[in-house]
Amino acid sequence: MLAENSGRVVVIHTSRDLEESDHLFNSIREGNFKLIEFFEDDRLELYDLADDIGELQNLAQKMPQRVRSFEEKQEWRTSVKAEMIATQSPLPEPSVR
Repeated sequence: MLAENSGRVVVIHTSRDLEESDHLFNSIREGNFKLIEFFEDDRLELYDLADDIGELQNLAQKMPQRVRSFEEKQEWRTSVKAEMIATQSPLPEPSVR
């Protein structure tokens, strides 16, 4: 059973690729819904985690209003000047000190 998320909005923002992931992404969760934005191709995926914990049924096209409401919540990136990755060029190698 999925835990109730008590009205909070939870955001995961990656500005660097994660070793275990082939994708650069941002995700946001509110209630049972989770929106994932993939930076490399601007793809959006929306899931209802109460009914689809395995994230197999992308609801983005069926629920455009919900996608828009999530996109409005993404405005925080501008307000906090969140680091955004450049998807057109390779990521720089980490510097060694």
